Amino acid sequence: MIRHTTLCGLLCMATQLTAAEGLTGTWKLDPAKGSGEAWAQYDKEGDFLVWSNVSGTMAKFKMDGKEHPTTNGKGTTSWKQVDKNTIQSTNKLDGKLVSTSTMTFSPDGNSRTVVQKGVDSMGKPYESIQKSTRVGSASEPKTLLLGKWHVDRKAATGSFPPLVIDAKTDRIMVSGASSFQAAFDGKDYALTRSANADMVSARRIDERTVETTMKAKGQVLGINTYQVSADGKTLTLSTTRNNATTTSVFTRSSLRRHERAA
Repeated sequence: MIRHTTLCGLLCMATQLTAAEGLTGTWKLDPAKGSGEAWAQYDKEGDFLVWSNVSGTMAKFKMDGKEHPTTNGKGTTSWKQVDKNTIQSTNKLDGKLVSTSTMTFSPDGNSRTVVQKGVDSMGKPYESIQKSTRVGSASEPKTLLLGKWHVDRKAATGSFPPLVIDAKTDRIMVSGASSFQAAFDGKDYALTRSANADMVSARRIDERTVETTMKAKGQVLGINTYQVSADGKTLTLSTTRNNATTTSVFTRSSLRRHERAA
């Protein structure tokens, strides 16, 4: 009986470990498979423009080419108008270049193409192209950026930063647009990479699902849910903020967290 119990315990432990590590790997974004509205919005606040998206408020800035702090104070963003139809922005984290975006607007100002070049969390360069259309009309027609922009997921091309996850029975480490390491204890841990959040807490929902809560200055920004499919080939990241949920779908490109996505 003792021998049988020991064997069972080992088997159960192995099963738990395998389940816990199902999220581990390098995941490649498939932008066309996401759901929910993907958007960016720019509002005027005094002399500043306020940049926000599904993740919350990213930064307040002026179109002056100077560096302005992101919401969490760890990064900077600078914006300038290159010509009547082009705007360029540069984002940095801890003084290091993260990405540069060139936005080209249509003559009527109702659509734009964004070419983003940057370096992902593993130091690999990427270049993506996204198209978006203005929702409604700008409050000031002469200001190209003002308003809400709907992103056309199916029109996205190029390469996107991968999501790299290392999950264990007691904690998870994520490298991507937001990077952090947190135990499954509900406590707050500092993010090492994020434009607007500064703390994160994590908990395991089941063997294939992990939930994280993103915060900025003690206030909840949103909840992210990472769920891997039963066959382990697909990862769905759901972001819930202000009662609205968007999803991003990733496909597995590697089982090893240190291997770069193809």
